[in-house]
Amino acid sequence: KTLAVERGVLHRASAFTWDAVKTGFFASYNQNRWSGDIKMQLKAHGMMDIIEENPDLYPFGQDALEFVDIVQKFVGAYVDIYYPDNKSVLLDTELVDFWDGLHVVEGSKVPSLSGKEVLVEVLANWIAYVTGFHNHAGGVADYLIDPSFASPKIRPNRNIADIQATFQGLNIGLMTAQPAVRLLSDFTHLLLDDIHLPATTEVFNSFQRDLVALSAKIEERNEKRPMPCNSLNPKLMVSSISI
Repeated sequence: KTLAVERGVLHRASAFTWDAVKTGFFASYNQNRWSGDIKMQLKAHGMMDIIEENPDLYPFGQDALEFVDIVQKFVGAYVDIYYPDNKSVLLDTELVDFWDGLHVVEGSKVPSLSGKEVLVEVLANWIAYVTGFHNHAGGVADYLIDPSFASPKIRPNRNIADIQATFQGLNIGLMTAQPAVRLLSDFTHLLLDDIHLPATTEVFNSFQRDLVALSAKIEERNEKRPMPCNSLNPKLMVSSISI
């Protein structure tokens, strides 16, 4: 109830009427549809050929493919422990109810839960979105530092934000700038304390080792890249969305 309320923080910081703010939220909501995994999206935008032929021109795409592969391996290994086959996935009533909830939005395009392959693909790509991809697109805090560069609103006949608008924009940024747990962290204390604990612990530890190896690989690439890119460097990611 902080952003999407009339005369709330976001509304007051913007130059829009409340109807315009709602229109923006609905437009964003209606565009938020499952569009396949990262490989499908890169192919759809004609970027896979560039990654394969000249990855230095699109370092984000090169790193993204490897990051998603690591996340998919991690999710797949964890799912294998609790779901030995497709039938066991469909017999998990809580999981089925969760998946049904993903189709409440008309035209969500989230694939039907047919078994382990779909479960792993969707979960892995969502994890990649809220970690690596948001790290790439969500770092807007730097834009708010200088009021002459970017501002949530500018008053008539002005070309720079006033003090009030500047602080309103900074407040929104600071509200979501609380330190989050780094992706390179020990999460094993969150695992279920059941008969599978040794196996799930190894899955999480293996995931961390793969992330460390990818981080080293990206840093080595960046030394030679004409355009270094750290968006998908696990060392710089957090485990959840932040600004």
